Amino acid sequence: MASWAKYSVLSSLVTSAVVYYAFATREQFYPTVVYLVTSKVCVLCLGNQAIVFTLLVGRISKQLFLGSLREIEVELLYENSRYAITETQCQARPASPSLRTPGTPPPQT
Repeated sequence: MASWAKYSVLSSLVTSAVVYYAFATREQFYPTVVYLVTSKVCVLCLGNQAIVFTLLVGRISKQLFLGSLREIEVELLYENSRYAITETQCQARPASPSLRTPGTPPPQT
């Protein structure tokens, strides 16, 4: 638990520093946003923060809706979540227009 707290706090501090640097060096909003989405370091930091936020929402949801769980129940929950996410991604892949080959019709719904 302590390592999760350290990781999330450190990630938040790094992301805050990156966003502050972007706003300090580019004085307008649009150039700042362009810098944040084009710089590889900024994209890495923002993506890392998105992962931290997603894990935080998951932990809060688990605690709020399920309460305290035994270790085997937590392991089963993680395993089922992994399979659910994988199945969702596999089902969404054929419908994605960017992944279809040119000339193939869209799937019928």
